[in-house]
Amino acid sequence: VASIAQSYALTAGETPYVKVFDMDVKKSSLAKASLDIAAAAFGGTNVGFIQMEIGKMSKGQYTLLPAGAGISATFSIPKAALSDGARYAVVRVVEGGAYTLLEDTDNNPATVSFVTTGGAGAYSIIKY
Repeated sequence: VASIAQSYALTAGETPYVKVFDMDVKKSSLAKASLDIAAAAFGGTNVGFIQMEIGKMSKGQYTLLPAGAGISATFSIPKAALSDGARYAVVRVVEGGAYTLLEDTDNNPATVSFVTTGGAGAYSIIKY
């Protein structure tokens, strides 16, 4: 929280607010299709889907933060997807279908850590 507040120069009365939830692939079919295309472009397969919004609360109002400053995050890799020698990363898809590969920045074989940015996106953990 302190890192996000500092990175985005939030003022007194503004608090970082992050919403993270499992993505319902049936309700988010376009996001899933984009994530499938992105995973294939990097030679991988999706092993988990997440929705994440990074914003702020100010005077009781929630707004998304703009893309810009780097924000570190870590997701656990689903146990069923773990295998020796596999590489993992995260793909972020934003409105309009643009996607970004977010490389794993840790050495923990059970997690994938990455740097993302403010705003809303659909994320998938890919194995390749």
